[in-house]
Amino acid sequence: MEKSQSELAESLDLTQATVNHHIKELLKLGVVKSRKEGRNVIYELNCDVDTLQEYRPKIWEKWAEQLVELKGLESTAGIYILDCI
Repeated sequence: MEKSQSELAESLDLTQATVNHHIKELLKLGVVKSRKEGRNVIYELNCDVDTLQEYRPKIWEKWAEQLVELKGLESTAGIYILDCI
């Protein structure tokens, strides 16, 4: 199934900025592929479900790194993040 960024944002009830951020990470991992269609970019999974399961640890590792980074900033920024890791 192919969807544009705005279609993904709408169906996931997320902002386009949030979807854009996550798509960039998934593109880097090779999980998602894109193609230009007029003014839109269309995104599609670049693997089957079994292969996607193989990427899951890499995705979680990346998000865990970002969470640790945010936790380091919480005292200076006045942000409090739950202990998730």
